[in-house]
Amino acid sequence: MQPGDLKSPSKSRLGRGLAALGQPDQNGQCLPAPSEWSVVTDQLAISQAQIQNLAAELQRAHRIISNALNIMTLEQKLRWGERNIADGVDGEGITRAHEREELLIAMSLPQRHTKDGA
Repeated sequence: MQPGDLKSPSKSRLGRGLAALGQPDQNGQCLPAPSEWSVVTDQLAISQAQIQNLAAELQRAHRIISNALNIMTLEQKLRWGERNIADGVDGEGITRAHEREELLIAMSLPQRHTKDGA
Protein backbone atom coordinates (compact mmCIF):
# COMPACT_ATOMS: atom_id res chain seq x y z
CA MET A 1 0.00 0.00 0.00
CA GLN A 2 1.38 3.40 -0.97
CA PRO A 3 0.95 6.53 1.16
CA GLY A 4 -1.24 8.05 -1.52
CA ASP A 5 -3.56 5.04 -1.29
CA LEU A 6 -4.75 5.91 2.23
CA LYS A 7 -8.11 7.59 2.49
CA SER A 8 -8.20 11.01 4.00
CA PRO A 9 -9.72 11.06 7.53
CA SER A 10 -12.81 12.85 6.27
CA LYS A 11 -13.54 10.05 3.76
CA SER A 12 -12.76 7.08 6.02
CA ARG A 13 -15.38 5.33 8.14
CA LEU A 14 -13.73 6.71 11.30
CA GLY A 15 -13.64 10.21 9.83
CA ARG A 16 -17.33 10.00 8.86
CA GLY A 17 -18.15 8.65 12.32
CA LEU A 18 -16.27 11.45 14.05
CA ALA A 19 -17.93 14.02 11.81
CA ALA A 20 -21.34 12.57 12.75
CA LEU A 21 -20.88 13.17 16.49
CA GLY A 22 -23.53 15.59 17.64
CA GLN A 23 -25.45 15.13 14.37
CA PRO A 24 -28.75 13.21 14.05
CA ASP A 25 -28.54 9.70 12.62
CA GLN A 26 -31.11 8.14 10.26
CA ASN A 27 -33.47 7.64 13.23
CA GLY A 28 -33.19 11.24 14.36
CA GLN A 29 -31.03 10.27 17.36
CA CYS A 30 -27.89 12.24 18.09
CA LEU A 31 -24.62 10.71 19.12
CA PRO A 32 -23.14 12.75 21.96
CA ALA A 33 -20.54 15.27 20.91
CA PRO A 34 -17.13 14.96 22.60
CA SER A 35 -18.00 17.91 24.83
CA GLU A 36 -20.89 15.84 26.22
CA TRP A 37 -18.93 12.63 26.87
CA SER A 38 -18.43 13.43 30.55
CA VAL A 39 -22.21 13.65 30.96
CA VAL A 40 -22.62 10.25 29.29
CA THR A 41 -19.84 8.82 31.46
CA ASP A 42 -21.58 10.20 34.56
CA GLN A 43 -24.88 8.62 33.46
CA LEU A 44 -23.17 5.28 32.96
CA ALA A 45 -21.62 5.51 36.42
CA ILE A 46 -25.03 6.24 37.93
CA SER A 47 -26.53 3.31 36.07
CA GLN A 48 -23.71 1.06 37.25
CA ALA A 49 -24.32 2.19 40.85
CA GLN A 50 -28.04 1.51 40.45
CA ILE A 51 -27.32 -1.96 39.09
CA GLN A 52 -25.08 -2.70 42.06
CA ASN A 53 -27.79 -1.46 44.47
CA LEU A 54 -30.40 -3.65 42.77
CA ALA A 55 -28.06 -6.63 42.82
CA ALA A 56 -27.35 -6.15 46.53
CA GLU A 57 -31.09 -5.94 47.23
CA LEU A 58 -31.70 -9.09 45.18
CA GLN A 59 -28.98 -10.85 47.16
CA ARG A 60 -30.66 -9.84 50.45
CA ALA A 61 -34.03 -11.06 49.15
CA HIS A 62 -32.36 -14.33 48.18
CA ARG A 63 -31.16 -14.78 51.78
CA ILE A 64 -34.56 -13.83 53.27
CA ILE A 65 -36.33 -16.41 51.08
CA SER A 66 -33.78 -19.03 52.08
CA ASN A 67 -34.36 -18.24 55.75
CA ALA A 68 -38.13 -18.53 55.29
CA LEU A 69 -37.75 -21.91 53.59
CA ASN A 70 -35.60 -23.19 56.42
CA ILE A 71 -38.37 -22.65 58.99
CA MET A 72 -41.36 -23.72 56.87
CA THR A 73 -42.95 -27.14 56.97
CA LEU A 74 -43.28 -29.19 53.79
CA GLU A 75 -47.01 -28.41 53.73
CA GLN A 76 -46.30 -24.66 53.91
CA LYS A 77 -43.76 -24.90 51.10
CA LEU A 78 -46.28 -26.74 48.93
CA ARG A 79 -48.98 -24.12 49.58
CA TRP A 80 -46.47 -21.38 48.77
CA GLY A 81 -45.64 -23.12 45.49
CA GLU A 82 -49.32 -23.49 44.60
CA ARG A 83 -49.91 -19.79 45.24
CA ASN A 84 -46.89 -18.86 43.10
CA ILE A 85 -48.23 -20.99 40.25
CA ALA A 86 -51.67 -19.39 40.58
CA ASP A 87 -50.07 -15.92 40.47
CA GLY A 88 -47.98 -16.86 37.43
CA VAL A 89 -44.63 -16.31 39.19
CA ASP A 90 -43.45 -19.89 39.37
CA GLY A 91 -40.12 -20.91 37.90
CA GLU A 92 -37.76 -23.85 38.12
CA GLY A 93 -38.69 -24.24 41.78
CA ILE A 94 -41.02 -22.82 44.40
CA THR A 95 -38.89 -19.73 45.04
CA ARG A 96 -37.22 -19.09 41.65
CA ALA A 97 -33.83 -19.58 43.30
CA HIS A 98 -32.15 -20.61 40.05
CA GLU A 99 -33.43 -17.50 38.28
CA ARG A 100 -32.14 -15.23 41.07
CA GLU A 101 -28.78 -16.99 41.10
CA GLU A 102 -28.42 -16.56 37.33
CA LEU A 103 -29.11 -12.84 37.63
CA LEU A 104 -26.72 -12.42 40.51
CA ILE A 105 -24.00 -14.24 38.60
CA ALA A 106 -24.67 -12.05 35.57
CA MET A 107 -24.29 -9.03 37.84
CA SER A 108 -21.01 -10.51 39.10
CA LEU A 109 -21.99 -10.83 42.73
CA PRO A 110 -20.77 -13.89 44.62
CA GLN A 111 -23.39 -16.35 45.78
CA ARG A 112 -23.65 -18.16 49.06
CA HIS A 113 -25.45 -21.40 48.30
CA THR A 114 -27.67 -22.88 50.93
CA LYS A 115 -28.56 -26.49 51.55
CA ASP A 116 -32.17 -25.86 50.46
CA GLY A 117 -31.21 -24.12 47.21
CA ALA A 118 -33.19 -20.95 47.93
